[in-house]
Amino acid sequence: MVMASDAELAQRFHVSALIGDDYGVEQPLGEGAMGLVVRARHLAHGETVAIKFLHSELRHDALAVDRLLQESRALARIESEHVPRVIDVGMSFELGPYMVMEFIEGMSVGALLEREGRLSPTRAVEYILQVCEALAATHKVGIVHRDIKPDNLLIVRRGEIDTIKLVDFGICSVPLVTPGSPRESNVYGTPAYMAPERLCDDPSADHRADIWSIGVVLHELVTGRGLFDADTLGELCASILSDAPVALEPDDAVLPARLRAIIRRCVSRDPERRYQSVEHLVLALSPLASLETIFRWRPSGTFVRYAAPEVEPPAADARIEPARAASDVRRSRPTLARARERRATPAAHGVAARRSRPAIACGALLVIGVVAGLRLWLPLSDWRGAFSTAETSPMSLQP
Repeated sequence: MVMASDAELAQRFHVSALIGDDYGVEQPLGEGAMGLVVRARHLAHGETVAIKFLHSELRHDALAVDRLLQESRALARIESEHVPRVIDVGMSFELGPYMVMEFIEGMSVGALLEREGRLSPTRAVEYILQVCEALAATHKVGIVHRDIKPDNLLIVRRGEIDTIKLVDFGICSVPLVTPGSPRESNVYGTPAYMAPERLCDDPSADHRADIWSIGVVLHELVTGRGLFDADTLGELCASILSDAPVALEPDDAVLPARLRAIIRRCVSRDPERRYQSVEHLVLALSPLASLETIFRWRPSGTFVRYAAPEVEPPAADARIEPARAASDVRRSRPTLARARERRATPAAHGVAARRSRPAIACGALLVIGVVAGLRLWLPLSDWRGAFSTAETSPMSLQP
């Protein structure tokens, strides 16, 4: 998101301005590619929220309005703690459609890089794993973010834990449900993080463009510099479309070899050679993260479902078959993850225990039958004699 000055946004909004009948504006926050965002407070219960509007020139654009409304409905279906929560959608006579979202207060990863230069590989992987969880939930509902970059990753501090929030879905690709809607251009975003197919406005560009962006961001987090060396926008685009990334040369001591191989696959120009989903990317990144990070999140999270320390990253030219990949994921689940699954599904293990009960009952009946047969075969007097003889026999008294 591009941060505009308070003076610029104050011309459009002023403190205590009302939005509908429920929200009062407190402060302008920033401006993005498709709209602008303000901080507001609910007049009844006092909740602080972020409200997003379209730019004034887009408020009468039917496609832009349709996209904002569909984006809000799609975001409302995303179930991830790493994506802002959508609270409400409304229409203002003066401002057009607006979307009310969870207010997030934190530093962006871009600002952190400016302050610290670069991050350790372990910390960078921990951040990217959280971005992958956000994208797994996002791609599941058919949304491609299309603007993944450090400035759109917010760090929310919770005690000693950094939680990453993926924000600014302003140019995301939302499946249009309106019949006959024209195809929109893919050429939106920040060129340094855009996949080649998006720079070329390829209509077949899909979620794998986000995987390219993740690779570029991961490289920048670890090394503190961009993946492609260029002085102008034209040179940057030409480099992305034609040149191999200079920063991925083997003599780069800052970048671990295994991480370099993962990034190289993420930024393959052929989408078929990239990781085919963020789940497969998590499978490759998990061995580079701490166990505390992998098992910190809830059992239904991406980390636990796909973490597999013993799995090597696939070769750059390997094609992943969905059935084989799913089998590899099931076989590679760590012991702790399987234990969590057992605790989370006690009913299944109760069924297994009930299946073993008939065998126990049959064994008990067999023992009872043997005892009853011996009782009928030997008279009671013989039993008593046998026991009395055993108790008084000299042999029984010998050590």
